[in-house]
Amino acid sequence: MRELHFITSNSGKYAEVSSILSSKGIPMVQRDIGCPEIQADTLEEVVTFCLDWLGSKEGAYLIDDSGLFIDALGGFPGVYSAYVFKTLGLSGILRLMEGVPDDERTAYFETVFGIGLGAEKLVFRGKCEGRISHEVRGEEGFGYDPIFIPDAGDGRTFGEMSMAEKNAISHRGKAIKNMMENANRIIEMLNQS
Repeated sequence: MRELHFITSNSGKYAEVSSILSSKGIPMVQRDIGCPEIQADTLEEVVTFCLDWLGSKEGAYLIDDSGLFIDALGGFPGVYSAYVFKTLGLSGILRLMEGVPDDERTAYFETVFGIGLGAEKLVFRGKCEGRISHEVRGEEGFGYDPIFIPDAGDGRTFGEMSMAEKNAISHRGKAIKNMMENANRIIEMLNQS
């Protein structure tokens, strides 16, 4: 069976995903080969573009793109979440949210996963509703986790949850669940010669 190459430089993301896929017998390795940056309106456009770019290369690939969409900021940072995190960071987002009352701090995380082998592609989505905290809370997870309080949780941020707790309710966990419902199809793809 081929290995599924997860194209990411984020080791936290890789750990979350590989812990679940390996339990289904899907072999995975992390590769940081990057994908050309594009400007797009949706996460799915970014993922599809990367799969098309990788389609000419040998191997089976897993691409994901995730974003934090904050309602009070018109959906910002959205598809630019990774770039904004590197430039503004958590403190910058919290500064942008200063003065926003609790009932208007709504946000959601969204993840789109794409698996590609040659011209064949599968796409899976997951979404988690929540709100933005007033301060950084917790040291678990990565990225925006310490400022995002999921509605399905108990008032803690993702940064205050264990990986297992977060995976049970997160956008990525939901997208992975959708993927796992198609695990047999993925294994068929990986068994293609």
